[in-house]
Amino acid sequence: MNEALRPDEVKERSTPAPVEPPNVETPPRRGRNWLLWIVVVAALAAAAAYAWKRYENPTPSANREEASGGRPAQPPQTVRVAPVITGDMPLTIDALGTVTPFETVTIRTQIAGTLQNVGFTEGQIVKQGDFIAQIDPRPYEAALAQAQGQLAKDQALLGQAQSDLIRYQQLAKQDSIAQQQVADQVALVAQDKAAIAADQAMVKTAELNVAYTHIVSPVTGRVGLRLVDPGNYLQPSDASGIVVITQIDPISVVFTTPENNLPQIGARLSAGAKLPVTVLDRDNVHALATGT
Repeated sequence: MNEALRPDEVKERSTPAPVEPPNVETPPRRGRNWLLWIVVVAALAAAAAYAWKRYENPTPSANREEASGGRPAQPPQTVRVAPVITGDMPLTIDALGTVTPFETVTIRTQIAGTLQNVGFTEGQIVKQGDFIAQIDPRPYEAALAQAQGQLAKDQALLGQAQSDLIRYQQLAKQDSIAQQQVADQVALVAQDKAAIAADQAMVKTAELNVAYTHIVSPVTGRVGLRLVDPGNYLQPSDASGIVVITQIDPISVVFTTPENNLPQIGARLSAGAKLPVTVLDRDNVHALATGT
């Protein structure tokens, strides 16, 4: 049997009734959250306590690393103990100094001539009187021989003039010759004596020239670079010279000191005290020399 349904009844019947989900009971989570918070707080407290302990009492290894910038620490230094005594404490002044030789000699030739050879090595230590260089001596040896020959000739003439003077004087006593002839002979003897004196001077000059060809060191010191080679013609006017010799023993050290130290230094010098000076190398480690 068919029933007529109203539209609202058809809609209610066509729509299924909603199904409610099953009632599932979930356990409460409040207790688990409190336990997690307790663990976190405890961990933070432990970390803070450990950091504070490290800050207050650092370990020896940390101290060594911090002191050396992260590198291993150096071994401890040895310490010596000495008894306390009473004495003078030296006052030391540090200053920069310049080594200055007392003598620096440039070896030059005193005569003109050809340089034959040298007798030194660059940088060598030579003593006073050591052979340095040799100039060709042959022209000067010939001049010496010529001067010696002239001297011998004039000495012979003087001997003859003196013999004639003695004979003339005897004849003059006998009135055999004129007095003027005797006077002329006296003048001739004096002239020959003057010629001999000049010849002797020439001989000495020639001997010096020969000696100058053999050049020796006037001081003891260290030779520098050779400034001219053998075979060159040298003259006394040459500016460069042959070599430079620097005296190194003894030697001076010139240094400056602040003006504030001058009164104290002057007082010590006025009292007759000697102020010792120690020369150190550039690293201030090794003592090179001492002096006053």
